[in-house]
Amino acid sequence: VDESVGYPVRYSLGDVPGDQPWWFRGTRWANADVDHLRQRMRHVYEHPEEAAERGRAARRLMDEVYSPAAVGAAVAAELERARAQLREAKSSSAGLKQPQ
Repeated sequence: VDESVGYPVRYSLGDVPGDQPWWFRGTRWANADVDHLRQRMRHVYEHPEEAAERGRAARRLMDEVYSPAAVGAAVAAELERARAQLREAKSSSAGLKQPQ
């Protein structure tokens, strides 16, 4: 999230509380700056048209970058890149003699 599509809030990193699920072990927790959060929320309340435009921009970003079609295309491109690397590795090793 950046200023073009949302209202980022300052934070500090801290330890994950012990009462959280096991999958959080070894990670860090973002603790929101509550005063900054209040300021951001007040700004959104006082500037609804700006907030709506950022919401529309966020929707466009999600459609362009994170929609199923966009993610599928990115995965397909990455798979093709990996296939090309494998083909290149096979063809470059084909001329090498194997030790006996």
